[in-house]
Amino acid sequence: MTSVSMLDAVSASAIKAIAPLLRGRIHSNSAGCFEFVKQYATRNDPASEIAAIDTFATTNMLMNVGAAKGAIVDTEIHQKKPRVMVEIGAYTGCSTVRFASAQRDAAQASGVDSHYYSFEYSPEFAARAREMVSLAGLDNQVTIIEGAFSEQLHRLQSNPVDVRTCTSTYLVHDRELN
Repeated sequence: MTSVSMLDAVSASAIKAIAPLLRGRIHSNSAGCFEFVKQYATRNDPASEIAAIDTFATTNMLMNVGAAKGAIVDTEIHQKKPRVMVEIGAYTGCSTVRFASAQRDAAQASGVDSHYYSFEYSPEFAARAREMVSLAGLDNQVTIIEGAFSEQLHRLQSNPVDVRTCTSTYLVHDRELN
């Protein structure tokens, strides 16, 4: 066995051993993030909630878009003014709150209707994302759809905003899917 293939084998074994621990940490940090947000964010203020999430993420492992990348996407949302956005994977609702807030603001400034749909497979994460959305005051802007995307996509067709013109899709995923 070459040293490169030996290193690959050791790396793969280490990742297999560590992945369940990290996954457990990610689950518990999602709950911890929500508790932190409830304590430090101002109700009905998405910017306050996003700031609390980013603060929590500085000292805790959290799958979130973060301030730097978030600002890039925010700028695109304000420039493109998407009427319909679809997110696949809500996790804790961090990106849901950030992007739905930017979408709502851009739509209001343009005088158009908009809506943000977020698909989340996990019932636990879907419930938490709904709570984050509610805390931010975005209940009328966001619909969280629980279950497998492939099995729930049809639900978009019964909504008031024309989803055939979806102009933005955001994919939140576990790196294990790469």
